[in-house]
Amino acid sequence: MRQFHHNQRHFQQSASLPRISAQAWDIEQYAECAVQKRHDGQVRCAVYFRGNLKLERLKRAVLLSLHALPQLQGRYIPDDNLPYWQIHDSDISDLFSMVTTNCTDDEVMSFLSDRTDGFRGPQIRFKLVRGQARDTLCIILNRMICDEAGMKEYLYLLGHIYSDLHAASFQAPQPEKLYMQRVLRALPPIARLKAAFRRQPVLNIPAVKQSFPLSGVAEVPFIVTNTLPVSRYQALARFAVYRHVGVDEVLLTAYIRAVYAMLRERPGGPFPVVCQTDLRRFLPWGTGRAACSLSLPLLFVSPAKLPSDFHQTLMLVHNRLSMLHTLSAVIENAKALGYFPFSAKHAQEHLASVSLPHYLFNHIGKIDGSRLVFGDVDINDAYITGPIYNQPNIALHTTVYEDSLTLSCNLTGTRDDWATCKYFLALLIRELPTEP
Repeated sequence: MRQFHHNQRHFQQSASLPRISAQAWDIEQYAECAVQKRHDGQVRCAVYFRGNLKLERLKRAVLLSLHALPQLQGRYIPDDNLPYWQIHDSDISDLFSMVTTNCTDDEVMSFLSDRTDGFRGPQIRFKLVRGQARDTLCIILNRMICDEAGMKEYLYLLGHIYSDLHAASFQAPQPEKLYMQRVLRALPPIARLKAAFRRQPVLNIPAVKQSFPLSGVAEVPFIVTNTLPVSRYQALARFAVYRHVGVDEVLLTAYIRAVYAMLRERPGGPFPVVCQTDLRRFLPWGTGRAACSLSLPLLFVSPAKLPSDFHQTLMLVHNRLSMLHTLSAVIENAKALGYFPFSAKHAQEHLASVSLPHYLFNHIGKIDGSRLVFGDVDINDAYITGPIYNQPNIALHTTVYEDSLTLSCNLTGTRDDWATCKYFLALLIRELPTEP
């Protein structure tokens, strides 16, 4: 009887907690992790400072930032009919930790290889790694709430709070509301109706049996990074301008060519790659500034045979992406991959029947140094990366900060797999052009 009253009291307390309905992206990401087990569903970042942050001020900023994203304090309830976030207050000890060490890189990678617990919460974790007169701030965030581009917006918000916390005019941030529906409203009315009522298209995803040289053993999660020097990135940017293409297209071309070089056998047919597309690009300038998820997967199918010349391959990539980079095409593509699910059950059933490509590319883009400000403490470097994937998936994440390009490959595997990913990134960098 005592246990019954305890459970009843717990239910009443849970029922009285605030709720926020899960969005389509939340449902899809949960299904992707729960059904296909492709990745761990986390977004990660590291900010390297040239000095020390004020610890108590940073903790206060962390707590205040949760006002803008209440889901970060919640836990996910995967109800089949109407999944939701159950919100509860978090203590700073649940969110934040600090360590003083001379081995900064080891501490950073160890923390970033961890994850949050979606069912228990909170959905974000921080670690301040204090070295000799320099701090590194590491953050892990549940990707159901915030995608990689949204992580940039969260960083800007956190830095803004930290910088202005003691100003007389400071006001706590309010919850931000920027959902996929707002992007859909950017479509012309006729296209919007077609997107809403058209039957889910069938997407023919070419099967690629050729395997990347990995062990197949899920031993430990790890993150491998490689940073391009400023001068090399600037040369890459000049090359992109000269060729009238985007830096992301140059990087995707190098990624495809590096994967081809790594495969044990060359593909005998079309070669599919999933590219992450940030829908903020379709919104009016300045209106997409919210820490949320506004990205969709875009299926890019490369030709069966690549030209030996990088420039010819780049033109193939550019021409194919040009046909896909419209809002209507992105949404059509995403619907075919199972996004915009009617329910959690629908998302899980669809993903259980679809075999998505193992090769993924995500150009997160530039972190704006003018917006990423933490008071008077200068920032040396920063990067954002995405989930840690399970084999045989090979994902590339790229971020630019102050003309410094960081590439990352995240995987669960063995020490040999780590060395393979390290070699792969070096091979990819060698593919990048150095002159127009």
